[in-house]
Amino acid sequence: MKSCSWLNRGDLLVYFSDEQLIQAWKELPDKEQLMLYLIDVEQLSREKVAAIMDVPTTTVKKRAEWARTELKKKLVSCCQMAGMH
Repeated sequence: MKSCSWLNRGDLLVYFSDEQLIQAWKELPDKEQLMLYLIDVEQLSREKVAAIMDVPTTTVKKRAEWARTELKKKLVSCCQMAGMH
């Protein structure tokens, strides 16, 4: 059984297909998808994302943490189904 390290970005790129990543992303609620996109892809600050989405900064922090945890759960499931852990 192959081992996948969550700390090694290279492992994530090798073990997960674009399709698996996109599917996991699509399973998130729309607001969380947008929030992670703005933070992680566009690299906007939480404050800017809060202003764009008209929510408190603490809401952005909590929702982003929740969304990342959900993505990880979905990807762990993909790992387990592929015989990796």
